[in-house]
Amino acid sequence: MKTSKLIALTFIIIGTALSAISVASNDAPSSLLFPAMRKNFFSLMELQKLSLNPEQFKSKANHEKVAASIKELNQNTTHIKKILKNHGKNGLHPIAEIYADYVQDMSAQFETGNKEYVRRKVPAMTHLCLSCHTGISTKKQFQEAGSQIKTLALNDYEKVALYAATRQFDAAIAQLEKILAPTPLKPGELRKLTQAVKTGMSLAVRVKQDPHTALKLLNLALAKPGLPNFIKEDFIHWKTDLSHWTKQPNQKDLSAQTLLASAKKIIDQAQAAQEYPTDHKADMLYLRASGLLQHTFTKQASFQEKADAFYYLGLCYNALRDPLLWSLDQSYFEACIKNLPHSKRAKECFKALSSEIFFGYTGSSGTHIPPDELARIERMRKLIE
Repeated sequence: MKTSKLIALTFIIIGTALSAISVASNDAPSSLLFPAMRKNFFSLMELQKLSLNPEQFKSKANHEKVAASIKELNQNTTHIKKILKNHGKNGLHPIAEIYADYVQDMSAQFETGNKEYVRRKVPAMTHLCLSCHTGISTKKQFQEAGSQIKTLALNDYEKVALYAATRQFDAAIAQLEKILAPTPLKPGELRKLTQAVKTGMSLAVRVKQDPHTALKLLNLALAKPGLPNFIKEDFIHWKTDLSHWTKQPNQKDLSAQTLLASAKKIIDQAQAAQEYPTDHKADMLYLRASGLLQHTFTKQASFQEKADAFYYLGLCYNALRDPLLWSLDQSYFEACIKNLPHSKRAKECFKALSSEIFFGYTGSSGTHIPPDELARIERMRKLIE
């Protein structure tokens, strides 16, 4: 994809994400939120453009520009977090806190000169936002981005991803159905196809909570000529779980406590079905559970219930292992610790967080954890003692 197209895609995605925040946070004064969001938008746009080129991002000529954008993001995300804490009653503050912590980490790393680390985290910021905005089930879709998307020279797979990111859920699913037409797979197309199907499953299961749409997509995918057996095996497992879901009663207006209990039950089923860490046969169960857990932040939840939700979300994202959501499971575990420090749940989250960090920095030559990550572990350790 050309640089100009990437910039255009990013502009649409971030702009629509801000619209999603504005709608979702309707119980916090928009006059307080909007100015900070607007500043964040332009700062993130600047960083996104620069991050496309490693040399450009790390050059001395752009040092002040990058530093100013990161500083602006740091100030504004902290400001938004405080506003939502003071005025928000729908649970958005804990989500805003995760994002603020993410930006603070970038700022700290930039000050130490670790520019490549910061550059790699910039694209993930968009996905971190959208993991929440497309993760909460809602009938609200943002159609105003549709006309802009049609003006871009995108292939079918890029359209699925962009429609999903900009909350054009029905358009994304319709585009995926087009991809899943019974035509043979082209060379090099398998990875794109499986990622597109996973996007469709995320929308149908986690966002729309519609097992029938998910089953329709899977039936189309299974009929795709040339689909390897190892992919089919996962899809067949997904169909089984979705079929069981269709037989369960549809429950509405559940409390945070009921949502957590339902999510835990589903996660227990998923963990029992999963044979090894990268086994994806239980993905539909994890998606269902994550959808329920995201809903707890729209309820009047206690600190204990929020900490439990963060912990279980960490487990879900760890199992789903979406490469676009860089270390999002760790962010949820850390949020759990900060939300309810010195608790039993915080200790469980610390164990999961530290295990992930150690695993991530362990290879054939041993374990080599950077000093900043060791410091992070120590900060979290103090919050559980």
